[in-house]
Amino acid sequence: MTEALSPSSAALKPLRTERPCRLPTKRAAVADVHAPSVSLPLGFILTGITALLVGASWLTVRPINLAGYHYGPEVVAATHLFVLGWICSVIMGTMYQLVPVALETRLHSERLARWHFGLHLVGFVGMVMMFLVWDMKQVGHFGSVLATGVGLFVYNLARTLARIPRWNVVAIGIASSLVWLSLTILAGLYLAAAKCWSFSPFEPMAQMTRTPTSVAWASS
Repeated sequence: MTEALSPSSAALKPLRTERPCRLPTKRAAVADVHAPSVSLPLGFILTGITALLVGASWLTVRPINLAGYHYGPEVVAATHLFVLGWICSVIMGTMYQLVPVALETRLHSERLARWHFGLHLVGFVGMVMMFLVWDMKQVGHFGSVLATGVGLFVYNLARTLARIPRWNVVAIGIASSLVWLSLTILAGLYLAAAKCWSFSPFEPMAQMTRTPTSVAWASS
């Protein structure tokens, strides 16, 4: 009894060590199998971060763009730089990485995805430059290049969705986002075409550029 209570005997007893936590190696292995090459999503994400930095620096140097009229060359160019260059690039790169992992299937074609990256880069950079010089026909041309890349993106992920054995909420959400993205791109091409050619009785650009004073005058 005295030996058990003595400090020396307590010091000689080995300390109880906790078992190391095991990492979820099975889930990690599944993610590695289905995920594409890391350079594919990384290219889109780095492009988006670069566009964000360029746009933020631009607005810092030219803060008048935030306070001036909304329909001007620099404002429209900066808007497309943020929307297409930053937001769309990051979202597309993220979807290339997460969709195959979430659906537990491989991406249909990494080659198509790399073509999409090139078309997307040329398309949105060209659109921003042409908005600055206000050459709407060239905006339409570069917009068509970007739309071609989006078409490859939608086709690639649609073929990836076709591989899954059973649809779930995640697959339905991905399919819905692809539909809305396609409609948005088509609406943008329609706006650019309506600016260059008079083929529609409805003039969307004229409605967007109306000032509050002109709207009040027209309604009175």
